[in-house]
Amino acid sequence: MIDTHQLKKRDLYLNKILAFQDTEPVKVVTGIRRCGKSSLLKLMTLHLKENGIAEDQILEMNFESYAFKNMNSDSFYQYVREHIIPNKRMYLFFDEVQRVPKWEDAINSFRVDFNCDIYVTGSNAYMLSSEYATYLSGRCVEIKMLPLSFSEFLAFYDFEIKETKSALGGTRKQVFDQTGEHYELREVFDAYMRHIDFRVGWYRALREKGERAQTEEYCYAEAEKEFREEIQKNMEYAKKINNEFAIKIFQYIFRILEGNYSREEIDNQRETPFILP
Repeated sequence: MIDTHQLKKRDLYLNKILAFQDTEPVKVVTGIRRCGKSSLLKLMTLHLKENGIAEDQILEMNFESYAFKNMNSDSFYQYVREHIIPNKRMYLFFDEVQRVPKWEDAINSFRVDFNCDIYVTGSNAYMLSSEYATYLSGRCVEIKMLPLSFSEFLAFYDFEIKETKSALGGTRKQVFDQTGEHYELREVFDAYMRHIDFRVGWYRALREKGERAQTEEYCYAEAEKEFREEIQKNMEYAKKINNEFAIKIFQYIFRILEGNYSREEIDNQRETPFILP
């Protein structure tokens, strides 16, 4: 298995963010929860250090940390100002910055007041891409992240797909690891789907917690609870749709993801018709 504590390079996105290094726009990394936004910022800080940027020129703030829980735009600005080193280029990394009230006021001030290069992450659950551009007066560039792709999964595990001869004289594709062990392509793809699926991902994480999480029933119950909490959190922020109805819609769509579905079929998931905006 992949070491969950070891950063794995995602060159596709790292190269995108490197293309805008030391340019004026704020670099905004967006994507769904748990797609790797925070890890991408860490990869960027490692790249800077490997290329001669001193640690004291790099400031990282993760606003999911309790240490920054009660920050507002004023205290945010003051904290960064205290860490600015005069006459040096600063690299500022802010994870989940939208948790700070009026965060955009502080970010816009940093661009004006300090010699700095700014990188932020934001979840699509909290804000639309267009809203970031509005808040930052259009002075931003967006790097959109997606969850791990199958090709990235193969690279992370050092797998290689090769064509082999079948018993009937034809060819088929199999997956080989570094030791020469081979697996059926479907088997590896199923492993990939389990790896990226967020509900199974929670299940796997729970299994790693220890004695309390040793049964599949417990793990899936916890995964279901987290699923509901995520939907509720997102809906409360958007304030656009009833929480329980949202859960029903997501569960329904997940069940029929491989098929076709219509508005009428979704309407049947509730007692009153669902009116689209």
